[in-house]
Amino acid sequence: VEVEGARVTVYSRVPVSSGMASSAALTVGFIAGLNAAYDIGLDRGEVAEAAYIAERVIMGIPCGRLDQYSIAYGGVTLIHTRPPVRVERLPFPQTLGTIVADSGVRHSTGDIHPRRQAELDEAIRRALEAPGLSSSIKEKLGADHTTAKWPELTASDLEELKRVLPPRLYKRVEYTVRANESTAILVEALKRSTPPTRVLDEWVEALGSWGINVEPEYDSLEEILGIGTTYQHVLLSELYEVSIPLIDSMVKQLIEKGALGAKLSGAGLGGIVMALYKPAENQALQAEGLPVRIDEGITVHETPA
Repeated sequence: VEVEGARVTVYSRVPVSSGMASSAALTVGFIAGLNAAYDIGLDRGEVAEAAYIAERVIMGIPCGRLDQYSIAYGGVTLIHTRPPVRVERLPFPQTLGTIVADSGVRHSTGDIHPRRQAELDEAIRRALEAPGLSSSIKEKLGADHTTAKWPELTASDLEELKRVLPPRLYKRVEYTVRANESTAILVEALKRSTPPTRVLDEWVEALGSWGINVEPEYDSLEEILGIGTTYQHVLLSELYEVSIPLIDSMVKQLIEKGALGAKLSGAGLGGIVMALYKPAENQALQAEGLPVRIDEGITVHETPA
């Protein structure tokens, strides 16, 4: 598609390199602007995919599709990132709000993701070469981290992998499996609007061992979403090792001040912490960061010529 020149003004309050997908927001917004200005006819998915290609293929940034698609579609979504890409809009409790707290520490996705992805690939290679590992596990692992069937790996599979992998590489695999599992559980809870209870004790125990003691109401979807959020931060900190002491301290402080849950956002080793809370019950928490809202995705504002 050929377009003419354009004079573009960019205004943003989003701090760069903070884990808030500022580069994806800029790319999606720019492509969406050209799409509207020249009546190209791209839908949200095509705008998102073009932005992904710009960042990943042309610029060589080691990103996935989550940022571009979530920005283009808006709302709370489940994004199936392997082609053909699918986006599911999820219901979300209207009683929940989000606070963003900035650590002030900047780090690049390009410094972190490639290393963790390389570690996952090394773990898979070693597991495939390990004598005695069952063929069913090897089949689930695929050839590398992009082809592995992470949701199919079970607790017993992890026990076998722990036996054949060095601790550092096993941590990366365990993180990926448990992060996928907990995300699937939380997504199902959102779809059904009912709290999951089958793994809640495990999550609460993990938080307790990390220094956060909670006594959840098992019938509260909002509280379960908060606990699941913090549980995923613990996984990022303990197993994926992309947190830092300052970020961990911010997570704990936000929960002590009444947040239902909190976790780092983005690649880690700096950036922001996002916390879930109930605005109607804890307006004082807003002093700890910037309250943000879930937007509607790509929006074109017509202005007079």
